[in-house]
Amino acid sequence: MPVVRFIIVAFPKSHVKINTNIVRYGVPLTIIFPICFTFYLIPALGVCKQRAAPYPFGAIWIYYIDSAFGLRNSFFHLYNLVFWMTVSVIANLLLFYQVRRARSKLIRAQTSGASKKSHTSITITTLAMIAFYVTNGSFLLMYIFYYGTTSYFSYAEIMRPFGNDLQTCVVTWVFYLTHPAFQQRITSILVLLVAATSCVDSYKILMYSNLFGHSHVKMLAAAADVLTDAGHNVTVLMPVMDPMLRNKTSLKSTKNTIFVEAGENVEELMEEMREFLTNLWTADNANPLVMLAKAGDMARVFSEQCKRVMSEPGLIEKLKAENYDLAITEPFDTCAYALFEAMNVRAHVAILSASRFDHVTEVIGQPIAASYVPGTQSTMGDRMTMGERLGNYIQYFFGSYFFTNLGDADFEAAKTIVPIKRSWREVLPEASFILTNQIPLLEFPAPTFDKIVPIGGLSVKTEKKHLKLDEKWSKILGIRKHNVFISFGSNAKSMDMPDEFKKSLLEVFKAMPDTTFIWKYENEKDKIVDHLDNVYLGEWLPQNELLADPRLSVFITHGGLGSVTELAMMGKPAVMIPLFADQGRNGQMLKRHGGATVLHKNDLANPKLVRATLEEVIKNPKYRQNAERLAEMLTNQPTSPKETLVKYVEFAARFGKLPSLDNYGRHQSYIEYFFLDIIAIATVISLTSLYISYRIFRVVLRKIFCSKCSEKKSKKE
Repeated sequence: MPVVRFIIVAFPKSHVKINTNIVRYGVPLTIIFPICFTFYLIPALGVCKQRAAPYPFGAIWIYYIDSAFGLRNSFFHLYNLVFWMTVSVIANLLLFYQVRRARSKLIRAQTSGASKKSHTSITITTLAMIAFYVTNGSFLLMYIFYYGTTSYFSYAEIMRPFGNDLQTCVVTWVFYLTHPAFQQRITSILVLLVAATSCVDSYKILMYSNLFGHSHVKMLAAAADVLTDAGHNVTVLMPVMDPMLRNKTSLKSTKNTIFVEAGENVEELMEEMREFLTNLWTADNANPLVMLAKAGDMARVFSEQCKRVMSEPGLIEKLKAENYDLAITEPFDTCAYALFEAMNVRAHVAILSASRFDHVTEVIGQPIAASYVPGTQSTMGDRMTMGERLGNYIQYFFGSYFFTNLGDADFEAAKTIVPIKRSWREVLPEASFILTNQIPLLEFPAPTFDKIVPIGGLSVKTEKKHLKLDEKWSKILGIRKHNVFISFGSNAKSMDMPDEFKKSLLEVFKAMPDTTFIWKYENEKDKIVDHLDNVYLGEWLPQNELLADPRLSVFITHGGLGSVTELAMMGKPAVMIPLFADQGRNGQMLKRHGGATVLHKNDLANPKLVRATLEEVIKNPKYRQNAERLAEMLTNQPTSPKETLVKYVEFAARFGKLPSLDNYGRHQSYIEYFFLDIIAIATVISLTSLYISYRIFRVVLRKIFCSKCSEKKSKKE
């Protein structure tokens, strides 16, 4: 137990995983430890004899024969007990401090029930440990002050063996029976002994995380750490598509990693992708044709890296030998599904870093609902005109084609290395669950089914609300009443912004001298704002701390989903300026809640519009009120994304594939899905009925008119 307690204090984030292995093998030893200790002590050090009354509970006194330690066991233990009691009291104080900090974080972060149970178990175990030191400490004091002067000392001595038994046996069992890492339900002594030697309820999980795009890497890293903290053995396989992310994996608790380095061809193609990111400010990324033009380049990058992964010497054999219970990946890169096929994984789960991907929506059979649900790369809201509905459907179609092209390229590349018969369109829908980065309270309402599970906000830590700014930025926020934070993320750099946009922003800064502007600008040496005393540049800025500070008035951002989620949970008004991908959709998603407004990136060239928009958001209290209300709802939402992730992943690892959740609609043709066959039959029947009715009506009319004509004719004759 001292080792376990030391690990808890020294490694507060990963203690569950480490101690799980220690206790797995250590607990059974506690059964035989007292026996071995007693048999070792008697022949080696002396003899035991039963003391006379008043020792009816079997207390013993060891006499040493020719021992350098003295005649009595108690003399030897006197100094030993003082030393270890001092050390242990210090360790317990540190442990209580760690538990108190952990509990305060749990209250703020609303972490999973499993984590709360873990820290409750630690507290109970610590109290049991202290009971041991109280009993032995009481004897120590009695020994010092009352030895030989009162018969009550004899009763105090009885506590010593009970205290020792508490230390060697009971405390370990308390930890074993209360910690959530051990899920067995003990119903009898027999089951208890069997459980002591069995494995804990922990799963081996393989996560495939392609190092491409910070937001994608961050989302999967957060999921890996949550599962690791829950006691599972998680290994993250990371193909290094972007070498700049090689040392920026965002992993904290998870230590088991496998890197597959990028090949020369991949690095060359990635340089072309960086040029594309540099041109984000001027490219018409909302145009589907621009998307199609980049589809070929993206497909080449992903397929080359997929070849590298599948041909990595010994990788597939090594992963097969691990016999993982579950595999996890993001279907942004479908190469993982080729690897899963080659490994013949038992089951897999998909995690989306976005709220939805159009190609995933299509292959799993989720209703598109393009008339009121914006596509992944759409710039519309949910209330669309006829033209916008058409544009939204076109965006969905091209978005699906874009990622479908990537998926096909991945599998074609993989098939040149390993024999794979099926397509990613067949493998992906077999996922036990599709875990999406969406928060229902924030997201556009859309048709869904039980396989799709929202875990939005997983990578957002709500305790950031309690973070404090460093002295430098805190002083800057205190200079003026209004403060504006400007950041366009890690992909689109402000220093690459067209000069026209920069000049426009400088005009806005100059026209608002009563407002402080904090601008994420990647070249602090640039003298672009030297003539302005209300503008502060930074290559890296403490975004979380700035958003958490109540003095921040407005956040101007590109609308990445991570930033939007953090912004929404912090309750700050915003001006959204989307640049590419799902940012337009994210901006409209936040706008519908009333705490943000959206500008087109080309509006940056219009300083009057930018200034008017900023002043409206700053001065109109409805933006802050709506933003704070949304933040309050998100903070108190009924479910926790971390707890949801752990429960659904554990369920998938336990039961494997879940065909009962498969949406049969994905197998239907357009004719079946949209009732075109029934409509056609109904149309034919209706037209036939109309035709028959017409013929009958015509015959009847002819009969009527013909009979009248014949009557008139007969009268004339």
